[in-house]
Amino acid sequence: MHLALSSRGLALLACGLILTSGTPAPAAQLDEETCAMHRNERLHLELDGVRDSMANGPEWAAANLPPTRLNDVKRLIELDELVMFRCPDAESVVATVDGSVVIPLPKRNPNATPAVQPPQRSPVRGR
Repeated sequence: MHLALSSRGLALLACGLILTSGTPAPAAQLDEETCAMHRNERLHLELDGVRDSMANGPEWAAANLPPTRLNDVKRLIELDELVMFRCPDAESVVATVDGSVVIPLPKRNPNATPAVQPPQRSPVRGR
């Protein structure tokens, strides 16, 4: 087997490595339905206490958590990355101390025309 490359082959290989090494691959945005599914799965993992397990650190987690819980931690990290970087306009959903979930109101359009008020009726007299 002969592994020697010509100078032209080396130049092409070097150009290819230069072009591909420094260029980040852009991630395509996910559609709203997929983002909603990812946010919902992330919320369920958070409500199950996975984020609390993460707060104790990787050494503690490796020593004290079963493999299924470690997989949940891994999945939560993946979901965080997906929602943060590939979902448009991620909404913040907050779980309160008592376990209830607070979902923010939708953003209002400041340029929207105000609704037309119905005409006021005069009270009926003589009944």
